[in-house]
Amino acid sequence: AGGSAAGHAAGRPVETVENVAPADFAGRMAQARVLDVRNDSERISNGVVPGSVGIPVGELLDRMGELEAEQPVLVHCAGGYSSMIAASLLRRAGYRLVANVSGGFAAMKAAGAPVAQLALA
Repeated sequence: AGGSAAGHAAGRPVETVENVAPADFAGRMAQARVLDVRNDSERISNGVVPGSVGIPVGELLDRMGELEAEQPVLVHCAGGYSSMIAASLLRRAGYRLVANVSGGFAAMKAAGAPVAQLALA
């Protein structure tokens, strides 16, 4: 009862996830692993950030081991909702250097982030 404010007032720990503005994404991606949590059809249809790893948010719990816990991770989805869930899951699992890209892929693309078409295997 009372939501997160009540939990904070009761002395329970509160975790936060950093949000990165789309305009700042390109400058930070060289020092981080870019995690794309969109599903494969979204990645094929709309393109990808070159070098990103694609793990749909629904598979993240089973595939977290593909990411290094000590490496910074920039998480994005299509619009920003699923990536925040994914960032929270990573934080809960002990990944501390996690940031969510606000507005997702659409906002990153509009801000000039590098985009490539996903090659079909």
